Amino acid sequence: MPGPMSKSEPAPAGRAWLFDLATVSTLLAALLYASGWTYAYHYFAHFKLGLLMLEIPTRHYFMYGLWVFKAWWWLWAMLYGLLVLAIALWKRYARPSWQGLARRPLLTRQLQAMLVLLAFSLGWWTASTQAQRYYLDQSRSGFDAYPHVRIWPKGPPPRDGRLRRLYAALPEGEYRLLLQNSGKLFLFRVPEDGRPAHLAVVELALTQVEALRVLP
Repeated sequence: MPGPMSKSEPAPAGRAWLFDLATVSTLLAALLYASGWTYAYHYFAHFKLGLLMLEIPTRHYFMYGLWVFKAWWWLWAMLYGLLVLAIALWKRYARPSWQGLARRPLLTRQLQAMLVLLAFSLGWWTASTQAQRYYLDQSRSGFDAYPHVRIWPKGPPPRDGRLRRLYAALPEGEYRLLLQNSGKLFLFRVPEDGRPAHLAVVELALTQVEALRVLP
């Protein structure tokens, strides 16, 4: 009888380990996505653009999240080290009564929920801060990270005077390409005074474009 029981014991432990691994992986992926979404939301808000109109692919949010974690890796590493140190000190110096209290399932779940909430709050803060920093860096450099483009629109020039001037300026290469999705181009031109507060984004459908050239 002892033999079969000992063979069947590792199975539940193995399933619990896999469940914990899947849970942690899901939470990390959600944190990465949420941080990337927050970064994109705050960054493109400087251009007065919403994420729904940009139609950014989902995989890009994970990429933005990786940028945020790469920029703030030292903060996450420091907090992780403090957490490990706190757990080690707890196990070493906590009184037996407190250790027994920590083994209660309800209290353990509450502590885990607080840690998850703390991680997502930190992800939101680092992402919004990084978006602000990157926009300020780009504004100081004249938005050099965005290439100039020359665009030749289709059809005759419009009758509206402002649109006519826009269509005449597009082939000159004065506009920079902010973003391109499956159906639209988002363009902007840095004002002569260099003040980023005056940036205006032009939304142009690809169906209205005859040719496009990205300048080096």
